[in-house]
Amino acid sequence: MPWKANLLRPLPIPRKPSPKQVKEGSSAAQDRRVIYNDYKIVLIIIIVVI
Repeated sequence: MPWKANLLRPLPIPRKPSPKQVKEGSSAAQDRRVIYNDYKIVLIIIIVVI
C-alpha cells in the first residue's frame, strides 16, 4: 500500500520552513494520524472477529 511507505519514510526537516510548508506539513501529519487510526480500528476488528 502506498500510504504504508509514506508512514515509514522519515519526515524531511527543512532548515527554514515557509508558512506554506508548515501548513502542508501539519496537514500531512494529520492525514497520517487519521490513516494510523483507521489502521488500528481495522486491526481491532480483525482481532475481535478472530
